[in-house]
Amino acid sequence: GVLISKRKMNKITKAAEQEAVESIKEDDDISDTSHAQAMRDIEKAHQAEAEIVEDSMLEKMKFNYEIMKKERERARLNKRGNYTPIDLIDSLDSSSGSVDFVCKVFSKEVKEFSGVKRLTLGVADHAMGAIYVNMKENAQVNDEVIESLKKGTNIRVRGVVYVDDFNKSLMVRGHYIDLLPMDELRKDTSEEKRVELHLHSLMSVQDGVGNMDEYCKLASSMGHKAIAITDHGVVQGYPEAQAAAKKYGIKMLYGSELYMVDDQLTYIFNPAKTELNSAKFVVLDLETTGLSTYYDRIIEFGAVKVERGLITQSIDILINPGRKVSEKIENITNTTNEMLLKQLTIEEAMPRILDFIGDAILVTHNAAFDFGFLQEALKRMGKDILYNPVIDTLALSRYLFPESRRHSLGALCRNMGVVYNEDSAHRADYDASVLNDVWQPMLFQLTKDNLKMRHEDLAKLTTPKSLLKHIRPYHVVVLAKNKQGLKDLYRLISLGHVEYLAEVPKVPRKEIEKYRDNLFIGSACFNGEVCNTARYYNFDRLVQICSFYDYIEVQPPENYSYLIHMGELDSEEQLHVYLQDIIHAAQKANKLICATGDCHYVNPEDKVFRDVYISAKAVGMPGRKGWYVRAVGRVAEDDLRGRVQGIRCETRREGQDPHRDMGTR
Repeated sequence: GVLISKRKMNKITKAAEQEAVESIKEDDDISDTSHAQAMRDIEKAHQAEAEIVEDSMLEKMKFNYEIMKKERERARLNKRGNYTPIDLIDSLDSSSGSVDFVCKVFSKEVKEFSGVKRLTLGVADHAMGAIYVNMKENAQVNDEVIESLKKGTNIRVRGVVYVDDFNKSLMVRGHYIDLLPMDELRKDTSEEKRVELHLHSLMSVQDGVGNMDEYCKLASSMGHKAIAITDHGVVQGYPEAQAAAKKYGIKMLYGSELYMVDDQLTYIFNPAKTELNSAKFVVLDLETTGLSTYYDRIIEFGAVKVERGLITQSIDILINPGRKVSEKIENITNTTNEMLLKQLTIEEAMPRILDFIGDAILVTHNAAFDFGFLQEALKRMGKDILYNPVIDTLALSRYLFPESRRHSLGALCRNMGVVYNEDSAHRADYDASVLNDVWQPMLFQLTKDNLKMRHEDLAKLTTPKSLLKHIRPYHVVVLAKNKQGLKDLYRLISLGHVEYLAEVPKVPRKEIEKYRDNLFIGSACFNGEVCNTARYYNFDRLVQICSFYDYIEVQPPENYSYLIHMGELDSEEQLHVYLQDIIHAAQKANKLICATGDCHYVNPEDKVFRDVYISAKAVGMPGRKGWYVRAVGRVAEDDLRGRVQGIRCETRREGQDPHRDMGTR
């Protein structure tokens, strides 16, 4: 064996004891940790089980709550009685409860589930509030009642208002539906009945909202013997019109409202044999109080005199018009009333203007406007009118740039590569100078193939066919006199859709002239040539324009309200003056004057539907009103007020305020 000293043995024993103690301690630590982890795991398991139980209880509670809500809502919806009378559908909300109201059906849908019919009605009231009513058939709302619920039927609804779970919209759960008498059709109580000669059906795209059956039914009720259909540029409404006329025993007049364009532009006035390249020109521009050459006045004359392409003189005269200039004109022309107050009158300024003009060829952008204002001013002064040759750069712009949609002076400058300062524009001196800047290259372009071209030769320029699609058309009503006239009308419609189709089917005036023997030509609405002439030109020209038509239409003043709303007319008084001029001009031209309605819907309350329709993008003008079928409309012989009252052709009730009836605002 091995001998170990006592001292060394003690060291070994102590080391062994120490190691044993540490080993036991480690075992104790491991045991304590394992125990704690086990306890925590047990606690988590208990907590998870508690949460599962709690969630289950909560879901059960929520389920019970939803069941309670549905049962109470079902009980509320099915509870009959205690209905509150309601005047307006728009006043309903989710808290309205049981309600009782009168309405008109505009849609109906019936579905059957498990042998039970479910009915959904779209209804609206007189104020155009609308809501859906749904219900199951019952003893009161049986098959017979459901079958009777057609579009336009008046009904009384009793039920409960609620919010639908699916579409989240307000609806009515119907309990009872009672059929009510149909609306009484309007009557024409006058002895002398009228015939509506201007009417649009649903076939007037994005414009008319009345159907021919309803139109004819009302006309028959009014005692009218005939009615016309004049949709915009189409005849697709004829079959329905024919059937409706036969059904209600009235005569149908077949026509259309065409879009007429002049395919020969007026490039010059007062033709002269003067050679253009050696001529002396006065390039001029006017600023005025408005757009009527007859009723408005000149406030500024600006011009440059040009010889051999060089400006030799210039002139700019501010003129006191003798009246206040509107704020609108001040903003456009940058000319204030204060600036004009101490200036020369037109009588004082005219000698300077005439001396500057001399015998030169006048060049202006829109000659009918500028030259027309000068001529009217001379007439009012009792002086001889001008006979200078005139060139219209507006018409020439259309000739040179037929594909351009705009032909204002600014647009012409852009087409010719000439700088046009919008800030300086609409002052006569600036516009005259800029107009000369474009006239010189225009002159070169016009004469480059004929250096000897004379002023009168400009009248021979042929209008490019492509130009017609950008010329603004006039509305004109065409009615067929007989079967041949109907065929001729079809030809015009076909030409518009095949040969001259643009944004609308346009028809050249010459084509209408060609077929007019079997047609009646009417002057149409405010988009017609007659109304346009009354607004912008003198009485003599208005008489001349009236001579083209077989009859002149005059419509209720409210039909022209759009012109006032858009600022094209200043007031109703101004409108009445223009209507009076149209009537006098028609009488002087020995033309029949017809009071027409330009109807786009059947009854006044239908206006809201058309407003929605035409408020779509690129349609516009929802503000126009009064375009419905009316009773008698006879043009009176005395004053304009009498004429307008006759033209409005409303059947007034006893004691009705005539000013309210005339739409006076």
